[in-house]
Parts: sequence; C-alpha cells; structure tokens
Amino acid sequence: MEKLGVAIIGSGGMSAGHAESFQKLSDKIELIAFTDIDLERAKARAEEFQAPIYETNYQNLLKRDDIQIISIVSPPFHHYQTILDSLQAGKHVLCEKPVVMNLAQLNDVAAMVKQTGLCFGGAFQWRFGTSVQQAKNLYDAGMFGQVIYVSNNLYWHRTREYFDADWRNTWEKSGGGIIFTLACHGLDALMYILGDISHVSAELDALKYDIEIEDSGTVILRFKNKALGHVAATVNAQKQRSRLEIIGTKLEAISNDDPYGVAYEPWEFRSVDTEYEAQVNQFLKSKNYKFEPASHFRLINDFVNAIIEKREPMVNINEIRRSLEVLTAIYKANRLGKKVSLPIEPDDPFYFDLNPFE
Repeated sequence: MEKLGVAIIGSGGMSAGHAESFQKLSDKIELIAFTDIDLERAKARAEEFQAPIYETNYQNLLKRDDIQIISIVSPPFHHYQTILDSLQAGKHVLCEKPVVMNLAQLNDVAAMVKQTGLCFGGAFQWRFGTSVQQAKNLYDAGMFGQVIYVSNNLYWHRTREYFDADWRNTWEKSGGGIIFTLACHGLDALMYILGDISHVSAELDALKYDIEIEDSGTVILRFKNKALGHVAATVNAQKQRSRLEIIGTKLEAISNDDPYGVAYEPWEFRSVDTEYEAQVNQFLKSKNYKFEPASHFRLINDFVNAIIEKREPMVNINEIRRSLEVLTAIYKANRLGKKVSLPIEPDDPFYFDLNPFE
C-alpha cells in the first residue's frame, strides 16, 4: 500500500502529540510537512520529526499530490476555513477540538464532507482510553444497573501567561472558555458512555483573570436515561487533578485523579455486593483490555484506518455535533440564567454564536 502523506497545520505543543502518533503508523503514514505563522517554529517541528517541508502558508500544501491528510492543531478561530479549504482540495481532515466555533459552521463542514465523501474526524481522544472503553462496555451490558449520578471534575492550573495568547482569552478566537476547550473531553467521554443529554443548567465566570471567557464553571446535566450529573471546572487550582465518576444502583466507577490520564489509567469498579463486584472484575478480565499511556495514538489509528477502509471514523461529524450541541446549550443556559433543553434549533441565536448578544 502506498503511504498516506500527512501535513500538520500548526506547530505548537499539540502538534507533537499528533506527529508522534502518526509516526507510530510509519507502515501507512509519511509525515511530509508542518506549517505555522512562525516559520522557525514550523522548521523546528519539521526537523524534530524528519519532515522535509515547513511552511507559513498551509494553502501551498493543499496543492501537493503527496499529501492526503491534513491534521489541524492551530488555534480554534483558524479551524473553520482551514477545514473547508482542505476538504475542497481533496484532503482528509482530522481537527483538534474545538473543531469549529458554532453549530452553523459545523453545518457547512458537514455539507462539504457529504459533497466530497472524504474522511473527517475530531480529536476527542479520551473515548479511546482503556478505562472509558471498560465503562462503556459495562454500561452497554447493563452492569451499572440504573445510572443515578455522574461527574466530570477538572481542577487544573493555568497562569496569566497562558491566557496572554489572545486566542485563549476572547470569544472571537477561542469560541469559549475552559468548558469549551478543556472540560469538553470529560463531558464527551460521559456522553460516549451514557448517551445523550436532555437539558442543562450552568454558571460560568472569569473569577481570577480579566478575560472575556470563563476560567471556572459549574454545569448541571440531565441525561436522557434520567441520570443526573455535573461538570465542575476551574484552572485556578493549586494542584492539578481530574476525576470522572459514574454511580449506578449496582456498580460505581471512579477514575484516578491524574489530570491528563483520567481516561487511560485503571479505574475502580466497586459494588456493595462483593460477589457482584467479583462478577464485574471477571467480565473485564475476559475482555483482555490493554492499557496504554495517554496519547492521540488510538484516535489517529482509527482515523487512518477509516480512510483505508472507506468508513467514517469513530469521532465523526455526528459525534462532534452531539458534543457541540451540549456545549452550546451550556453557554446559552449560563447567559440566560435558566435551564436549556436540547436540541438547539437553527433559528436560535446561539446556533450561530456562543456569545450572540455582544
């Protein structure tokens, strides 16, 4: 099989994670190029990963026949046009979250994906963590019983310098704050396991930093399966930690508190019924799960295989929409100060902008 050429758009910190994962697929993939508005940064990444080309203008790469995949890790405001340009140029596209800024933009992307028939995927890599996979398999098998409550706690630390990058502190360039850009991973993982959300309430605010978007937030969730839940997030913690929990009538799942390894490190699956807990452990043992460190590898492996097998990737346009619709409802609930039900309709101002009244 001829190798698929990859260009990575954006050469910041996230580009290394994508590049490392693509390089592990060297029998199928060849890293061709990096781009960045800072040519020296693109050059440094290209040299680090032995890519022959570095550029400031991604458009130049879209003309190349040796590039079949565009991996987008540039700031959020840059994604929408880059996605459309890349698809129109006949390239498969993998895009970091937040994929786009609003549901209207996602409609445009969906139309282009349908028109071109190309592979398009988003980067919700927590779904591929072994513990998340275990929890989903247990839920699908009915082994939690009725799920009563779930939580997604993200307590991280970010300095003023982190928000000094203008694309991290404005509605226009970031799309939203830490719920939109960080806590979305845990929220997506819970939706992947438990299914859709029916309505949300939220309180979001910038409590430490003078920025347009939130540095802290609390969200109340009601799932369609009747479970209640919450998202609690701040980037003002003194010690970073994260945790996902699922509490059912027969079983509960509790992650460790590694801030970045939540989906990947082993979880505790506990029951007051010790015999039942033993059954659960036997169920998990029979599946021969393999734990791997936190990375984008499984996400990218699925995406590359989706291209080869001519199928949709696991994180396809419909899965991206599910997540973005809930995030939109969260920002609407915070702004209006009331509970917001899903779906978000196309005539809703928030369909086009998460901050429509400014």
